[in-house]
Amino acid sequence: MGTGLEENDESTSLSNSGQGWSAKSLIIPILLIFLVLNVSVFVSYQRSLPGEGLYEHVLEYSSSNSFKAVNTGLILPIFFLALESQFNLSGAIKERLRSEKEKRIERQWECVQKTIGMWNDLNNLTSEIVYFKKSDQGATKGDTQSTKNIETILQRIENFDNSANEIVNMWHFRFSNLTIDNTGLFVDLLNVLLNSAITVAQHIRVIDDKDKICELQDSLGAIQDGIRGILYHSMLSILKSSIKLKSEDLTVEKKREIKTDIQDLIIPLKIWSKRIERREREYNEFFSYIEEDERKDIRAQIKACEEWRRDNPKKHPDDWPHMADLVKKLFWEIKHEKICGAIKIPYSLEYIRNLAEWFTSQEVIQMIKERTEPHNEI
Repeated sequence: MGTGLEENDESTSLSNSGQGWSAKSLIIPILLIFLVLNVSVFVSYQRSLPGEGLYEHVLEYSSSNSFKAVNTGLILPIFFLALESQFNLSGAIKERLRSEKEKRIERQWECVQKTIGMWNDLNNLTSEIVYFKKSDQGATKGDTQSTKNIETILQRIENFDNSANEIVNMWHFRFSNLTIDNTGLFVDLLNVLLNSAITVAQHIRVIDDKDKICELQDSLGAIQDGIRGILYHSMLSILKSSIKLKSEDLTVEKKREIKTDIQDLIIPLKIWSKRIERREREYNEFFSYIEEDERKDIRAQIKACEEWRRDNPKKHPDDWPHMADLVKKLFWEIKHEKICGAIKIPYSLEYIRNLAEWFTSQEVIQMIKERTEPHNEI
């Protein structure tokens, strides 16, 4: 799979100052060509019709196919060159194109700023959950105020999800050199942090054991650090390099260099995304908050449906032969409040712990690498 970067380098054109031709200087040569061609064709036409006078020859020539063939291709250039000479149409068109390009670049930078704002919002919401504290009273008897506060954070996360979708759509329109697969890597990794934050917040909402809450918060903090290290700077560098790629004063070699830089940033994101996806398949359990005897068969059927869909990517999950049986088990055999509550929690606690441990191990490996890198002596 490629990076989706388009190979549409623009060629460098000659400027109008000292190089090329102005509209006025072109009109006279075209008029001369117009006159010479008509005289030449008319002379040949006159010779083919002996015995008639000059007047009759002129009338017949002006209504002949020869006259139309010669002049049709010349009248329009003369007309447009006259307009250009009078109103400077090419200058107006160039100014319009320049203005449109400036607006396009301005909108791209605006999108980058909104992307930074989106990341800051998600990072701040996650930090609020990581450092959220229930009072001592809440740890034993239930703290209404703390519960209300964590629910407020969950409401803000829902609002964040809606606003973030608008920025994701912006990426597709503002950065045409990036494919949906490229920006989809941003979305996948952002969703890991978002879903982890939702899962931990939902548990804080109902758990009163302070030690368990601290354990979950530490896990979320490790996931937050991991995603920040993988995604944040790479995502911004890819977007900023995509803006540079549209600069007119770049050489072909420089454009190739920028495209290579973007490719070098995208490849690690693909690797990280695939690794996390594999861990999610292995360790995340559907409906882990429903009793074991109720969820076991449902979980197995959902995994079977997923495997079928991977083998049949063009088909809809509704086409799975056993979908009707799965829906029956979901909504007939499990209480309404259980299934609706469980679907709001995207990750199981086992997966949260595993993901946190994995990110921590990767951080330790990176620390060892950095501490043992050879350094130039000063």
